Amino acid sequence: MKKNSRALFHLICISSFSAFTSFNTSEALASKEGDTISAAFQTNYYLQDPLKNSALTQNAFTSINLNIEAHRYWFKSQAKIESKGAVGLNCRSCTYFEISEAFYSYNADEQNRLTIGRKKHSWSYLDSYWKLGLWQPRFIQDELRPLESGLIGIHFELHPKNSLHFNAVLSPISIPERGTQLSFQNDRLIRGDSPWFIEPPQKVSIIGKNTEVDYQLADINEEKILFNPTIALQFTIGDQNSRGWSKFAYAFKPKNQIGAYFQPYLQLSSLRAVVEIHPETQFTHNVGFEFGGSEYGFDYWLSTQGVRYLEPNRNQREPGGFSDALLGDLYLGGIYISKKLTEFSWFKRASASFGWIHQFNNTELVDQEQGVSFNSTLKQGYSSAIKTGISWPVAGLWNFSGNYTRGIQSSDSVLSFESSYVQSENLTVSIIFDFLSDSSKPESSIWGRYRGNDRVIGSFSYVF
Repeated sequence: MKKNSRALFHLICISSFSAFTSFNTSEALASKEGDTISAAFQTNYYLQDPLKNSALTQNAFTSINLNIEAHRYWFKSQAKIESKGAVGLNCRSCTYFEISEAFYSYNADEQNRLTIGRKKHSWSYLDSYWKLGLWQPRFIQDELRPLESGLIGIHFELHPKNSLHFNAVLSPISIPERGTQLSFQNDRLIRGDSPWFIEPPQKVSIIGKNTEVDYQLADINEEKILFNPTIALQFTIGDQNSRGWSKFAYAFKPKNQIGAYFQPYLQLSSLRAVVEIHPETQFTHNVGFEFGGSEYGFDYWLSTQGVRYLEPNRNQREPGGFSDALLGDLYLGGIYISKKLTEFSWFKRASASFGWIHQFNNTELVDQEQGVSFNSTLKQGYSSAIKTGISWPVAGLWNFSGNYTRGIQSSDSVLSFESSYVQSENLTVSIIFDFLSDSSKPESSIWGRYRGNDRVIGSFSYVF
């Protein structure tokens, strides 16, 4: 294999920076008003026994994290960069770098703006709340807390009237989302140390005999992955912080998740099974409609989303393989309600929230060429679920939050608690508890695949 996934990673980073050439990087790194630079020492301790959990190689994963958010303003223009990175001290998978935003904006007047670069936008509250990755790519270093990144291109923001907003993105480039790091040795997939890596089958039965399987990543054509057009439009009526608003969005774009075509064959010289992994791009039509507002202390929104998956291009694929591509339509709907608990003396500063999501089409999405069906639950998350949460700042020093998510049609659930203490203006100490359901049927569940990666996360962070 001449190229590997590292080359694509470096090219993605270069592409993000190339759209940000007018930004003064040295000035951005200076700790001035409007900038935030923080470093953290963090340890993830998994409570499961690695010998009983095939997804774990060790219990403790320690890293040093660095977050940078810099903003600069000039006459009629501004620039911003937001990035996150980490260096793993005892784990290779803990090392990463991601630029979620990097753009330059020019304000023609108070109502119109032109932006070049990578910028996040609220295309869909449903997509962002449930971290689905339908509209904007995610960075999935941690399956429980994926980071949302923006679309790269030319962004137009027009406000012909105070109550009417129009946004558009045009780009010949598409940066896909990145997930759990894969490790290759001698062009072969090997076991990584990430607790979120699910190892594929290592043996297969051929003519009644167990045969070892080698997974090989085929040559990556970066141009076919990165240089794909994106067009996205959104109309919003009303201020999204007002009593009522509604918005409609449409996009024709590549699916944010890179697909794969698997080509198996038998290597006669070694009698080993080989599976070549060919990355492929799949385009989608996205449509969304949402409305919401603020009334009587409640914030709410209702959302409907539709995605049509188009067939990927496989002109150079040999017959006999199979793909993880989805063909068909996906229809989602959901609601969200939050309320500040001002009626309770102990919880005057606290707020509670409730969310619900449901997939309306019950049919499975099918790779029609190969006749292989894939349950869309495994591709997009829960098919039907609820999420409740509470956030409670206590006396300005302690902050407490908790979330509980449960699948309605499955036994999957996630319970998370987070508590942080602001020791000083710069130093914060935090601890997080995550408890995942241990489903007895991993193949039909979301978190059951990880066999209960319960953990405790402790961190010390310092803002410079």
